[in-house]
Amino acid sequence: MAESRFDAAPGEAKRPSDEALPLENELMSSAGNAGSAGAPEMLPDNLLAGGAESASSLSSSPADEAYVGSPDAGGEDAVPESAWQRVSKWTPLQNVLGLLALLISFGAYYLSRELEDTDSLSSTFDFARETASRVGIYIVGGLAIAIVLTLIWGWANWRARSFALTDRGIHIRSGILFKRHNQLRWDRVQAVDIKRSIIARLVGQGTVEVSPGGMQLSAVSIGLLPVETCEKLRAYILDVAARVRAGEKPAIENWQERETTAEDQQEIYRLGTGRLAGSSVLSGRFFIGLLGLVFMLALTFWDETPRFWALALLWLGALYGAFSALDKSWGARVRVAPDGLESSRGLTSTTTQTILPDRVHAVRIFQPALWKPFGWWKLEVTTADASLDSLADAKVAVVPAGSLDEVLLCLWVIMPDLGVADRDAFLREALTGEFAMAGFVAAPRGARWVDPIGWKRAGVAITPIVAVLRHGRWWRKQVTLVFHHHYQSLVSAQGPIQRQLGLATIKFAMVSNGSFAVEQQNLALEDVRDLVAAENAAGKEARARQ
Repeated sequence: MAESRFDAAPGEAKRPSDEALPLENELMSSAGNAGSAGAPEMLPDNLLAGGAESASSLSSSPADEAYVGSPDAGGEDAVPESAWQRVSKWTPLQNVLGLLALLISFGAYYLSRELEDTDSLSSTFDFARETASRVGIYIVGGLAIAIVLTLIWGWANWRARSFALTDRGIHIRSGILFKRHNQLRWDRVQAVDIKRSIIARLVGQGTVEVSPGGMQLSAVSIGLLPVETCEKLRAYILDVAARVRAGEKPAIENWQERETTAEDQQEIYRLGTGRLAGSSVLSGRFFIGLLGLVFMLALTFWDETPRFWALALLWLGALYGAFSALDKSWGARVRVAPDGLESSRGLTSTTTQTILPDRVHAVRIFQPALWKPFGWWKLEVTTADASLDSLADAKVAVVPAGSLDEVLLCLWVIMPDLGVADRDAFLREALTGEFAMAGFVAAPRGARWVDPIGWKRAGVAITPIVAVLRHGRWWRKQVTLVFHHHYQSLVSAQGPIQRQLGLATIKFAMVSNGSFAVEQQNLALEDVRDLVAAENAAGKEARARQ
């Protein structure tokens, strides 16, 4: 199905015919809908509403990202030399280990090519011994030279890299041959995370990563610092950014003397190892991978000359996929921070981030069918801090697998007011109910031809605060909530099958392509028209309150 998206300026709606459309908003193609194929027909009276952050507000110029050299622009000359601070001396270690990983990858690729004709483990060892005796000394010598050169380059980079906090923003200077000075203004700070790779964890270090608003801007990484220093710096940056957004002046203080408050934060969710393993096993991805592995093993054993390395690589690939899924959610926990939720997760590499309620654009809660006997749910949010180099981070699994009470508690911190009389009863019925719910515009009976199971539960509700989209029934129950003032545009479209059945789709276009889809398919055509008009009015009111 094809669809058109049109961005409107905050506070007003536009029709497609009002003015010429910018190139980036021309016809876009997307996946078909309910098995439909062919060119769709756009609704004749497609009303469109822009989100709080229009496309123009997300575009950036070089001045948004860096100011170089000019005191008037807040460049390097405007920062006192005493304000500059160096990062940890462990920083060059990352370069050395990164080089080693690259060399090991090349070596593994070379060995895999040479081992294609080996049929047993003993022949593999024979080949390895022969290779080591011929070129071992050259490999060791070349590796030693590469490590020394990388250490020298890393040390020079460390000497050239420093950061400073001023009343204008966050400054980072780096570069040996080509000097670079970046400045991120306080009013552009959207998220501040602490990331610790496996290398950094081994030496007790971490890095503070600051994400600006806008898809064209990249996140700024300050460099390795001790973990306690990272926590103090992160808390200070969040505090100053919040004051600036409130209209106050950024009073720069000695942030290193601040005390961390992690011990005082209340933990409201923790993912146990058993639940993590169970939720990973009871997932569609796991079963598809398992079936694929069984199929490949069957083909391999059916062959008259099975190869050892084919089996080994197959098992390694399956194990890597399973480990990667566990690694991302390992030890996930959520605490209530002064300015939102603090989420931590990861096994080999950990990430600690603060989810600010006013930066959340949409929330999705869903339950796969295999999780239903255990009462597990997953909570994901789409945030405004997705940068160009980390689109996947736009969608954050706050609760990878939790009880309904845990999910609703985390949601309460993000969305304390939904604009309904009984918030808890509304959410529980929306999530667990099997049939149509009062207050929702339900799917018509004609939708049973394209959604024979879930059509009885599907619907959309518009409250003064959020739009609520509800679909799925047995195999997957899902509820999506999107703030009226945070989507970019509304899209209404019909596929050829929908057109024959008098159905249509309403879609909320979000700020980030890395976010989950916010759309409701197979509603009545007249209902979609009414919903677009109602959402347009609700969006104007919500933006007027901001």
